[in-house]
Amino acid sequence: MTKQFARVQLVLILLAAGQTVFGQQSQPEEFVSVLGRFGITMPAPYVDYRPFIELKTTAGQKFSAATYRWVLDSDQVVVSYGAGSVNLEDPKQSDAFLTGMKNDYVAKAAHGSLLAEKPTTLGGHPGIIFGLDSDGGRAIVWIYAVKNRFYVLSLSVNEPEKKDAHVKTVTTFRFLSSEDLEPRFRQLADQITPAPLTEPAPNKRLTNDLQDFRLNGRVKAVITEEEKFAGTELFEDRARTSVDFYDESGNLTKSEQYSGGLPQAVRMYGYVKGDRAYREMRKLPDLILKTNDPKKKDNVTKQPMEIKIFRIKYKYSGNQLLEIRVNREDGEEFEKYVFTPKDNKVEHTIDPAYFMVFLRDTIFAKDKVISQLDDKGIAIEDTVMTPSGRTDDASQAIPGAGYVNIYKERYESQKIKYTYEFDQQGNWIKRTAIMVTKDKGDVADHVTYRKITYYP
Repeated sequence: MTKQFARVQLVLILLAAGQTVFGQQSQPEEFVSVLGRFGITMPAPYVDYRPFIELKTTAGQKFSAATYRWVLDSDQVVVSYGAGSVNLEDPKQSDAFLTGMKNDYVAKAAHGSLLAEKPTTLGGHPGIIFGLDSDGGRAIVWIYAVKNRFYVLSLSVNEPEKKDAHVKTVTTFRFLSSEDLEPRFRQLADQITPAPLTEPAPNKRLTNDLQDFRLNGRVKAVITEEEKFAGTELFEDRARTSVDFYDESGNLTKSEQYSGGLPQAVRMYGYVKGDRAYREMRKLPDLILKTNDPKKKDNVTKQPMEIKIFRIKYKYSGNQLLEIRVNREDGEEFEKYVFTPKDNKVEHTIDPAYFMVFLRDTIFAKDKVISQLDDKGIAIEDTVMTPSGRTDDASQAIPGAGYVNIYKERYESQKIKYTYEFDQQGNWIKRTAIMVTKDKGDVADHVTYRKITYYP
């Protein structure tokens, strides 16, 4: 009985320590997870990272999760997080969710037994902290609910004499805002930023990039983020899609392209032999051979950075821009915008194979996006034309050559309508995309946000 009492007392002391030293203050040299949106100060790099984990709780809730693992002397620290489609902070959800996660955790530990538990908060978000014993030893666990996300931190306690120091290390954990993450975004983008194109500009063209894409005022930078609706709810769970920088003459100098919320490519704009152009450095995806053995790591082969130059051609009729064409180094078309001023329309096509690195030699029919514009040049409706994989066949007579077969690609179409919110300059800063469906009517699909900064 005395031994059991001592164990409980030890855990209660740890719970109190964990409660008091957790904080939202910035820590020096902390590890920052951009996708996890957290920071934690650890004395060494993590030893294991496992993304893309599909997690289902006993209550049936599904999450896309990831875990990091560190070694602290003889102890281990694991930080896991997951995102779902339910507001876990809702008072009707949070208590049941946290209790369910705690029960799942204890049940999965071999001969796990709960020692003590206590409600807690971090940054105003509800949580629970508990200690348990199992065949694997003693551990302290923190669980937090943050809108549609959960966070689980666990610390094994194998060295009692180091428990205070290890608890203090773990409790440097903090949630990060967009502003907190910005320095890490800059670091990641800098790692894949190519050398600039330094050739002097030729004669000024009739329009600049801000005019071409309907941006008003002295725009300096545009950060674009996107969030999908979870049913009818939004959780501020945004993924960055691009960051564009402009000079004071209204032309792009740099564009960061994001995929999955992380920088995938950076383009530096300039000129090559009189043509507008950009040099792009792209991070190619790693080759991953996954293992089914939880004790072994996946076999990961790192791929080199790819650097290419794309040239941009413009076509005008008088002072009106009719076409922007982006060509690859081999002269083949990569991307194109065709403007039809009399109909207030623009058609955009892009080569999808370029982004499928291991399928670039495959010929894909290009998706088409036909945008209907309002009188200010802003898209109010898109028709997305996707190749169906089927073709219409026809014969055409060729003088002196008989008949030849003509194959015309079939497209499936999807209409998207947009609503907007604008800033004082008349630039949109929030765009809600509404899918037009046959069976469900108009369905809100996602929201695109733009944070626009201006030159004074």
